[in-house]
Amino acid sequence: MYVDSRGTWAGSRKYHVRRGEPRYVSSIPVTLQRFLRFGPCVTRGVSLDISVRGMSALVCGAPRVGETVVITLSFRDAPIEMLATVRHSSDAKSGFEFTLCRRLPNREFRLGYRN
Repeated sequence: MYVDSRGTWAGSRKYHVRRGEPRYVSSIPVTLQRFLRFGPCVTRGVSLDISVRGMSALVCGAPRVGETVVITLSFRDAPIEMLATVRHSSDAKSGFEFTLCRRLPNREFRLGYRN
């Protein structure tokens, strides 16, 4: 089958997103605890990127937008638990914003990430 296409490729748009803090690409095992009507539900996943204020992850079973969850990052030395709110969610990935992150130890976060 011969298909003649004389169209031109559309250039991709450049996105300029300003963030208050840098994001780091990461693949850290994640445990997500959701609080549903019939009780708590624990699912596993892997992080895609992380920053001081939030993260995105690929998790089994997409959580609902606005849902409050407990995220456990499984570092080698010690796991870190954080309370987070789901900001966006799809079958491909979910985005989380950490709540109560004013007291998140920035120095320990960076040291734990480097290990």
